[in-house]
Amino acid sequence: MSANGPPARHLTVATSDMSIFVANMDWSRAGRRTEPSSLYIVVHRSAGTFTHVYRVAAGADPARQTIYLEHVLVGEQVRAARAWVLDRCPAALAIETAA
Repeated sequence: MSANGPPARHLTVATSDMSIFVANMDWSRAGRRTEPSSLYIVVHRSAGTFTHVYRVAAGADPARQTIYLEHVLVGEQVRAARAWVLDRCPAALAIETAA
């Protein structure tokens, strides 16, 4: 799966939240299995401020998707979230965001 191009899977957030698409990639799971996924960094601002890294993957039903909360940071920490993604997935080096 290419990191370039538009998100393969979409994530909907509240209007007060900031969502940054990171990359499409094959995410390594336990047992060395990979799963095509889209990664997002989201800053939530509705009940305090938190930065989350989400992975959106195809669900068992092709019409649905599964959303995984992969990492949590307190406050608005987009740079720290990017660093975590790069540490976990060096293939995400192609991160291009407007943030």
